[in-house]
Amino acid sequence: IADSGADAIIGAGSRVAQSIEHLNAEDGRQVLCAWSLGTLMSDDRSAANRIGGFLLHLTFERNPADTVEITRVTYTPTYVWKYRQDNQYYYKCLAADRTPPDGMDNEQMGVMNRSLEAVQKALEDSPAVLR
Repeated sequence: IADSGADAIIGAGSRVAQSIEHLNAEDGRQVLCAWSLGTLMSDDRSAANRIGGFLLHLTFERNPADTVEITRVTYTPTYVWKYRQDNQYYYKCLAADRTPPDGMDNEQMGVMNRSLEAVQKALEDSPAVLR
């Protein structure tokens, strides 16, 4: 995909947040590759790294040579909160690094923090910075 001219490759499907790196295309360009953004919404509660992910924010700029360059790579970590209300389960996607919503108990806050740590660990050596 990088050799075919892509400026960025954004993967999904593994449901686990994976690293972001630059790939070298045959023509010498650096192509941003986010292997997997993780989970945005799911009822799977089997592991902390499967109930979170991240939103990827890319800033593209056109150069004077009329080529495109990614000038900024940031992310927002997410967490899928499962809660019960009126005898039904609901799921809500939250920014995992923000103040938890009212009604989230300490156990759920702990799971959200473990999910956040899993995302941060996956991205620790990447070109992305926390938004």
